[in-house]
Amino acid sequence: MFIEELYYKRFGSERPEVVKSIEESWREKQEKSAARKERSRARKLDAQGHREPGASVVTGSEIDIHAEIGHVVDLAGRGEGRLVRLAQLVFFSTESGDAWVVDPEDSLALPLARGGDRLPVHVVDTESQFVIEWTHDYLVDGERFVVREKATGRVTSISGCPTEALLPR
Repeated sequence: MFIEELYYKRFGSERPEVVKSIEESWREKQEKSAARKERSRARKLDAQGHREPGASVVTGSEIDIHAEIGHVVDLAGRGEGRLVRLAQLVFFSTESGDAWVVDPEDSLALPLARGGDRLPVHVVDTESQFVIEWTHDYLVDGERFVVREKATGRVTSISGCPTEALLPR
């Protein structure tokens, strides 16, 4: 079989040691990150300084979050795959025209563009910090970027993303 030959060439074995569904991988990742997310909740505030679930705060007046979003969306629109690190965040664009910002420490993701078209995002920028309203969480499963939309629970597996850079440091 052609696929089995490719798998053997790539991974050096005939089949994976453990075969899991995307849902199983997702649950396992969620369990592992629960403790880390609890620690990070202390860093999560809204623009008025109150705790807000699903929002990350990054301090630093030298960071222009909207300029970074615009830059990565422009790159995606031109079909250029790039990666930019900014504080704890990773911005990336793909050759297929998608753009994302992720927080690897908390496994949070926000789509910025799809197919080269800018998507609406909610980012509050103050003089000393910015707050991102995250709409997805994610995990890296080998070479796949697997995202779950928080509002619907819809899980999507995406190839062609810089998965190594999306792992916590």
